[in-house]
Amino acid sequence: MPSNHSHVCFDCRKTFRRPKTHAASVMCSECRGEYVNLGYKIPMPPKDDKRAWRMLRESQTVLRRERADVQFEAQVRAKHDLEKQILELKQQPENADRTKAIRQLEERLAGGK
Repeated sequence: MPSNHSHVCFDCRKTFRRPKTHAASVMCSECRGEYVNLGYKIPMPPKDDKRAWRMLRESQTVLRRERADVQFEAQVRAKHDLEKQILELKQQPENADRTKAIRQLEERLAGGK
């Protein structure tokens, strides 16, 4: 059974726990803001501790930005790897399998996969 994750509304400082498989976008019933899934190991500060909530929000913003940077770097690296494979295949003698492999790699490259 999956662990429950903490979902928070930083504007209202409301929290609830639900399985990770819960709907990706949940709206706060109080302010209509979006709840953020923080995972299951993040301790929640008391509702009236504004400083702790601000620090939690800032740390989550930094983490999300770092994750986005890592994902972007991985996508760029994968694109360059595909381009390198295509170049290496184009330098080989022409045959049906090589042409097919180049076409498949170019399709993956165009599709961003």
